[in-house]
Formats: sequence, C-alpha cells, structure tokens
Amino acid sequence: MAIKKYTSLQEYNAASKSSQESTVSHIDEGNLIKYDGVNVVTSEPQVGDALYLDLDKNKVFIVGETLNKNLIPTGWVHVGEVFKREGDTVGILNKTGADRKYADVLQYSITAITQTSIVVKLKIQDTSKSGDAQYATLIDVPVTLTSAEVNATSAAEISAAVAAKAVEKGDTAAWWAYLADADDNPVESDGTKIIVQCDVWKHWNQTGCGMTGGTITFTTWGDMPASNVYFKQTAGGAVSTENGGALNMARRIAYINSSQNTAAAPSANVGLGAGMVRRTEFNDNQYCQLLRDTYGTYEKYVEGDQMVMWPQKYGNFKMADGKTLTMKYALKSAPTKAGGTKYKFPAMYYAYATTYGISGLDYGDWFLPGVIEAVAIMKDSNLTKIAATQTRAGGTTGLNNSATRWFAQRYNAYGARFFYGTYGILYDSGVYNSFRSQAVALFKI
Repeated sequence: MAIKKYTSLQEYNAASKSSQESTVSHIDEGNLIKYDGVNVVTSEPQVGDALYLDLDKNKVFIVGETLNKNLIPTGWVHVGEVFKREGDTVGILNKTGADRKYADVLQYSITAITQTSIVVKLKIQDTSKSGDAQYATLIDVPVTLTSAEVNATSAAEISAAVAAKAVEKGDTAAWWAYLADADDNPVESDGTKIIVQCDVWKHWNQTGCGMTGGTITFTTWGDMPASNVYFKQTAGGAVSTENGGALNMARRIAYINSSQNTAAAPSANVGLGAGMVRRTEFNDNQYCQLLRDTYGTYEKYVEGDQMVMWPQKYGNFKMADGKTLTMKYALKSAPTKAGGTKYKFPAMYYAYATTYGISGLDYGDWFLPGVIEAVAIMKDSNLTKIAATQTRAGGTTGLNNSATRWFAQRYNAYGARFFYGTYGILYDSGVYNSFRSQAVALFKI
C-alpha cells in the first residue's frame, strides 16, 4: 500500500488519484489522513469498515468508503462490518441474517400431584372460534391417573389426554407430556417434574395454565430474566414509563412528522412523549417558542425525549448483556413428540451458531445483540456507514431504517425486544413472530 505525502490540502486536491490501487495520503496542513484508490487495508478499523478473511483466514479490515467488491481478491470471504470500536475491541455485525422465531416451544411444568383425578387447564387452540378467541380460554383436560405421583406413568397418561383434547379442538400442533429432571431433560424414572409441551408456539395468547389436583406453572423461559424496564428518559431526566424509546432518529422523526400533533399552549414541555409535535409546529408555532429556546433544533428536541439511553445510566437497570444471555440460552433444547429435538430459542441459536472457523469468529463467539449493541448498530450515523459498505460489498441484509430485528432481551411471557422500523423504536413483539436474527461478535485486534 503506497503512502503519499502532501504539504497542503490544495496540493492534495490537485494531484491525480489512482482508481486501481490502494493509497493512503498524509497532508501536513492539519495533519490529515485521506484514503484513496480502492480496498485500502487498515489496522485501525472504524465504524463502517468491512472485515474480510483472506485465503489463509487472516482478518483483513478494508476502509468502507474505498471498498470495491470487483477488485477484492478471489476467494476472500466477506464477514461483516464494524458497528463499534472501543479501544482495541471491535464489534462486528455479521453481513448475513435470517428470519427466525425468538422462541418456538411452550412448556408447562407439573411439580406436584395430590390426587388421582386431576384437571390440567391449557390454552389449546379452539378452532370452533375465530381470531384471538381461539386461544383466549383455558380448556379443561381431565385426567385419571394410576397414582398421585410425578412419575413416568402419570406423564404418559397426561400426554395422551392433552393430545386427545388438542385433536378434539382442531389444534394441529403437537401437544404431549414427558417426565423430566430439574434441567428439563427427559428421564425414564425418578423425574422431578412432568413437562406438558406444545412443540409449536403460534399465538401470544397461548401462555397461561392452571390445574386442580396439583401444581402447574408456565416455564418456557426457565430462568431467563425479563427486561421489562424502560430505556428512555423524559424531558426532566426521569425514567419514562413508555415502553418504546427511539433507536434510529431518522426513522423516529419521519414517524412523528407524519402525525398531526399541534401545540395549543406555551410550555417548555409541550409536545413531549405521546404529544410530540411535527417539525413545522416546532419551527413555526408560537406556542413552541419555549421548546425552541430549550432544545435549539428539532433533532435535539426529539432526541432529548425519545432516544434510548444507555441502560447503565440508571442504577436500577440490572440486566444481562446480549452475549451472556445468548451463551446461556442458545443451546437450550427440547424433545419433540415426533422423536427429534429442537432449539427452544431459534433466534439466539442462529446467532450463536455463526462460524468462520477462526479465533474470535468461531462457533460460540457470535451472539444475538442486546440493547447495548442495539444503540450502537441502529444509530443514524453508524447505520448509514454500515449500510453503504454492505451495498458496496454486494450484501443484501435488509439493514435499513425499516428493518425489524431481534435483540437478546425478552420482555414478558410472550414478548421480546426488537427494532420496530415503522416507528424507529426499541419495542417488544410476540416471540412466535419471525424477525431477522443477525449475529454480532466482539474481539480484540
């Protein structure tokens, strides 16, 4: 790679630039560095730069704005783009992704049985009804047991009963039950619980259960924590009680400007929260003068009330990071009625299972990004650089202002965090939906 030196910006601008070689120029005036030519290799990767593996699987960073895929050496592998750089740690957003359910198995645990005549109450689909009502009612499943014990015989008898009730109601999902140990693994005998399972999660209203003659609880998540705290602040600095803060300001502003909110009274807080005003109101309405005085620009006004804040800013936000959650839950699996197994959390597993077979980018080094990574990835300036590089590299990841993507935090019994492109916000959606699962990796260079 050639390094060219110039005394001034004027001299640099007047010089001819190669379009076929990689060149770095240093300009004495202002101590400026300029990247010229194509596919400039850098040892100091920044947001938007591309990561490739050469023929020997060495990591090679190419300055994103100089990337030309047609001149990349044959056989080099495009891994993804830098989405953050902190010291010697680089965050990489993998170039590929796929739509995956967040969770795809419903499990209920029977931990105690007190009598031989029991009734298990489940949200089995009732096809005699329509819409949400198909899943809205607990359906009684009477079972006569051989003994009032948590054992393999009771599991088989409960399994037959719930499967028959599903057929009766028209539910085509696989309903069954099996004896399991404390870690949910199937056992032949001496189990600690009976897991009642639906192999396919199809609707938000499927959660919920009950039982007479024993104890049953909804246990799909195991001990995965729910991050149903709030990630943005109000104008006064307090934590907002609104669920969805903005991750991408360009998309959020576009959404707010499509509304019809107007200001009717003078106040520095007019239009905050649900009452955000459009740009024209902010700029021209007499009642928005205090807003203009307070924020200066419309962008700062929206960002001040809407932007997701770093969770560490608030001491009460004790949440696990995306890598910790992915490493712990990605490989959790469950047996299926047909005799196979499936991963309980497909979105996490997809991210975890990404591999290029080298240190830092191997199976298990990748994870589903959490909210902390989300703030960096979906930031306007970062997103613009990443998307532009992906386009130059020939990728089609769907990474743009309207892309939906999962993050590694569940919200409640049937929801998990995702980027809601229509509104530009961090929101929650049913884990049975299929949104993009895209892996990230962090490693030292």
